[in-house]
Amino acid sequence: MALAIVQGPDWGWGDPRIAVSFAAAAVPLGVFVWRCARHPAPIVELGLFRVRSFAVANVGSVVFAIGFYALLLCNVLFLTGVWGLDIVLAGVALTPGAVTAALVAPFGGRAADRFGQRAVAVPGGLLFAAGAAFLALSSTATPDYLTHFLPGILLTGAGIGLSISSFGSAAVAELPRQRFATGSAVTACFRQIGAVVGIAVLLAVVGDPTPGPALTSFHDAWWLMAATGTLAAACGVALGRVRARDTATPTPTTPVGPSTPTNARTTTP
Repeated sequence: MALAIVQGPDWGWGDPRIAVSFAAAAVPLGVFVWRCARHPAPIVELGLFRVRSFAVANVGSVVFAIGFYALLLCNVLFLTGVWGLDIVLAGVALTPGAVTAALVAPFGGRAADRFGQRAVAVPGGLLFAAGAAFLALSSTATPDYLTHFLPGILLTGAGIGLSISSFGSAAVAELPRQRFATGSAVTACFRQIGAVVGIAVLLAVVGDPTPGPALTSFHDAWWLMAATGTLAAACGVALGRVRARDTATPTPTTPVGPSTPTNARTTTP
């Protein structure tokens, strides 16, 4: 799938190789889902997706990851390819966004515990969208870090800190205790799928990051990221009210009959 997205602009979207590449991704995926539906011990338990919060949170994670991972690469390419910064200075320039995400994430987690994941995921997605829109509207070929770039990465950093923590916790909040590990692994897998798609879409939009004409392509890429943030916020709304299970009380794996105490021992007469 990534091959088809990246090569689409060069090969042409009607090229048979594009259709073959998409089919090469769709067919194994279909076989995988079919196998999981019939195997007694599947890698991914499809029944988990019957839990609304798990299904919606994973959709939100994929959508947000598309924009998030695309933003990471896009900003580096913009700073080095359009503004001409060396890679070390570009890393320093991007640090405030990462620091903001790290500082906001714990507050987002506490807010989700108190007010619910929806109350955190929605503003997280909107902040990310606002930051990407700011970059699309303000960034020019002339370097102006403090006024045309820094506010954008601070907004996206805050959105990242809120969104990732809220979708991650919402995905497992209503799962049975013994499915926490599986649910977390599936969510991480979905996030990585979003990362692959996001990078592929970015490369298809930006292409060769050279100065001048490529500036419009970067603006288009940031607008696409703003769209993913808005869609992630919509997924946050769709989460509804997530009611976390009580994990303090273990869920018994074997039912115990009413006349058989848990400490009973079998003796031979």
